[in-house]
Amino acid sequence: MKLLNPTQRLFVHFHPDASFAARHLNCRHGKSEGWIITDVDPAAGTGEVYLGFRDGVEGSTVAAWVAGQRVPAMLDAMNRIAVRPGDTFFVPAGTPHAIGAGITAVELQEPTDFSILLEWTGFDLPARARHLGLESDVALSALDRTGWDATRLAQLRLVRASQDPAVTRIFPAGADQFFRAERVRSPATFEPEHTILIVLDGDGALTADAGTIELHCGTCVLVPFGAGGYQLTGAVDAIRCLPPAP
Repeated sequence: MKLLNPTQRLFVHFHPDASFAARHLNCRHGKSEGWIITDVDPAAGTGEVYLGFRDGVEGSTVAAWVAGQRVPAMLDAMNRIAVRPGDTFFVPAGTPHAIGAGITAVELQEPTDFSILLEWTGFDLPARARHLGLESDVALSALDRTGWDATRLAQLRLVRASQDPAVTRIFPAGADQFFRAERVRSPATFEPEHTILIVLDGDGALTADAGTIELHCGTCVLVPFGAGGYQLTGAVDAIRCLPPAP
């Protein structure tokens, strides 16, 4: 899990999936990720993300964009999405994307940091870092060049109800093999589970067998499985970040 707050638009890039990582990077994990938008500062940016190509794109076209660093053409071919606090996105490995300035987001991801860049002009990055040390054609073969229309994009933004009224599942079922996240409101009680808790609003407490931790807006707490079950009390609105489904 990481917290993002870019002061400039992040470069257009994507991440390989586990199959590609196993073949070329000697790793059993790729990097699917998920975003939870917690704040948008209009004074710092336009409050937007770029996610997937609107229509399918030929490999030769992408190669020409990358070789010539034709960034406006790349961005124009992508879905440009205005965001607001509370918006969520599951970003499967291979999907091209960029995050705009002025956005604060909680990002969950597989446990790697593999990034393949489509854009690097204006960013101080060594050439070897652009494509993970791989030949360009090999690296770009991991890119999802298919089209993402409105219906397909909507599947990345689904939230799911829970039997517990204090809990809302954030990402669609496709994310469960990589990570899970829940929007939770106290009072609530949870079984033992490795958790990262991020408090978005309110004041309260987290109580486990080992003791009690005060919670306030901005508090981040790692709760290991060994801490046992725990309770949230007070008036807390939080995100609970969880490992893949068992």
